[in-house]
Amino acid sequence: MKKIIILGAGYAGITAAKTLNKSLKKNEAEITLIDRNPFHTLMTELHELAGGRVDDDGVTISLDRIFAGTRVKRVVDEIKDIDLPQKKLLSQGHEYEYDYLIVATGGDPEYFCIDGVEEHGFPLWSFDHAKRIRRHVEDCFLRASREPDLKTRKNLQHFVVAGAGFTGLDLAGELCEWKDILASKYRVDVGEVQITVVEVIEKILALLPEKLQKKAEKYLVKRGCTFRLGTPLTSLEPGRVNLDKDDFIESETLIWTCGVQGGEFAQNMASAKAQSSMINKDDRPQGSCEDGNYIVGRRNRLKVKDTLQSPDSDEIFVTGDILCYEQNDRPVPQIVETAVQSAETAAHNVKALIRGTNNLKSFNPKYHGFMVSLGGRYAVAHLMGWLSLSGFFAMATKHLVNLIHFWQVAGFNQCWSYLRHEILDIKQNRSLVHGLLSTKVRGHWVAVMRIFVGVMWLIEGITKILNGWLQPGNIFIIPIDGASAASEAADGAVAAIQPFLFAEPVGIYNWMVVHIISGAPFLFQATVVLLEIAIGLALIGGLFTFLASLASIGLCLMFTLSAQAEPSILWFFFSGILFLGGAGRGTGLDHWVMPWLGNLWSRWGWVKRSNLYLGEPDRGKKL
Repeated sequence: MKKIIILGAGYAGITAAKTLNKSLKKNEAEITLIDRNPFHTLMTELHELAGGRVDDDGVTISLDRIFAGTRVKRVVDEIKDIDLPQKKLLSQGHEYEYDYLIVATGGDPEYFCIDGVEEHGFPLWSFDHAKRIRRHVEDCFLRASREPDLKTRKNLQHFVVAGAGFTGLDLAGELCEWKDILASKYRVDVGEVQITVVEVIEKILALLPEKLQKKAEKYLVKRGCTFRLGTPLTSLEPGRVNLDKDDFIESETLIWTCGVQGGEFAQNMASAKAQSSMINKDDRPQGSCEDGNYIVGRRNRLKVKDTLQSPDSDEIFVTGDILCYEQNDRPVPQIVETAVQSAETAAHNVKALIRGTNNLKSFNPKYHGFMVSLGGRYAVAHLMGWLSLSGFFAMATKHLVNLIHFWQVAGFNQCWSYLRHEILDIKQNRSLVHGLLSTKVRGHWVAVMRIFVGVMWLIEGITKILNGWLQPGNIFIIPIDGASAASEAADGAVAAIQPFLFAEPVGIYNWMVVHIISGAPFLFQATVVLLEIAIGLALIGGLFTFLASLASIGLCLMFTLSAQAEPSILWFFFSGILFLGGAGRGTGLDHWVMPWLGNLWSRWGWVKRSNLYLGEPDRGKKL
């Protein structure tokens, strides 16, 4: 089998691994994904972690979750060098041989040789960066709450964001929301808090139409953000951001979002090629990506052929942010769509080479739009080259796009996790519906109603037994002459309390009688009685509450449609909807039973392959 190594678990690496796992047969290739972290970082969501909106698991997905049930081997290691002639990747203590290599190592911050930025600034380009910013911002508020000097307090609470692109304004929007929360938490004057965005060009969000630029700027200014446009940043020193024309800002915090370069691995590749005998300088790829040498283009990115192959090694493909490739004489942007589409192209071409078809595809990215969220409640978006959205609809579109991506990456499990993090469990009303869906009901309060409804179902079932519903000669479930048999029982065997919700059975119930119930009416009737008792016992004990609640809702609908339901049945119906939210976990047996069943369920191979597991998938043997 061929050995395929994918280096990097970013958007490009994940896409390449998933695509190859799906398109290649088991006996064709061994697929290995190597990354320094055991998780995939959602780079487009890092501002949410840095701005205090979500916790760690809101911007990461474990590789076990993504590749559960696949044959992709996950290795946590940091590759330091590459041996091109021997086709080996080298880490501190291991070697990894490959037949085909997909480089998806992502990028690093580009500091443009500005003095002090790398030493004293706070870049936002990794999970660790976001965590560091989050801790620093909260620490500034804590220190300010203890500081008696007004000038020192203001410096501590003045946050400068360098860069008015997507990442910069993503973060500025988060800080505008978070400052009010932190000011209240640490009892400081929110009027002393400042957020300033510094940008070298005269406009923000240069890739968006001017109308959306103005909307975004107006929204942030209204929430306390100021802009210094057309203002180059010249150097950074502790407590002071130096600007052009001897201007400066006194601040303890500069968050750097101005640029991305290819990263250290690009230089390692160039060095390895320079030392090998593989270089053929007459076989250079078309397009220069401006500066740089034959191997490394502008901003330390690796040059490629149009098939995304390295110019002197057809077994190496380059994808994502480290990719140097020109389309219409312009380098492709370092965004998610570039990463995903380049990974799909690389995976297609690797498969073609393995199968010997040589049906290689050229990289021709197509972009569908750009979106930026300014906090959790507002966004602007420009889609398909003509559709501009702002506010609620832009934010909803952003969530929809993310859900589509998460469905492709980790299925239903990750989509549900995303909805919980972004809407259902969000704090401080920081969502597009302002926290409307995030309020929780205490389990011990719901338990009282759950037990009461359970007792009522139990009484209902026992009453039917006493009234002869389990005697084969008594059939009360089939309508008679347009009314229910229960309402026509002559000797009062069934107590039908008027008024009913419907005077006569609804058409769909009559259809059920003809095609389903009439074949075995007593069996159906007995099942209803036993189901009522089972629902009652389950709700009382808080065991399998979700299934019991569904059954309760179903019986309520059936009795209503059969004209055997009085208005009080609505209590059963709506309480059943309430219990679906885990009413048995807080004060019932589900607290112990459901986690045990969840772990057991998650071990099945087909559950992993379908991404239907609960929590994290089990890495042991499948059942």
